[in-house]
Amino acid sequence: AFTGAGMCPSIPGGLAGGGSGGAGYELWLPPTFSGGSGGGSFNSGDGGDGGNGARGCGGGGGGAGVAGGLGGRGGDGFVLITVLA
Repeated sequence: AFTGAGMCPSIPGGLAGGGSGGAGYELWLPPTFSGGSGGGSFNSGDGGDGGNGARGCGGGGGGAGVAGGLGGRGGDGFVLITVLA
């Protein structure tokens, strides 16, 4: 399921006991790019890793647990080119 915040939808974080967060995805409506979700929180063991961000977005944070998960990788930067005639 996807949730929306204006024109920049995002992927929800994982549930408790769940796995790693989903990676961000890209909508070709610059500059609306969605970041990754946070990883799930395990009741024991490692927390899930955060999802990777889409272009221009940071990755999601890792879930809590006995050992917290890793934060997701930030997305690659992007450049908007405007040509004025």
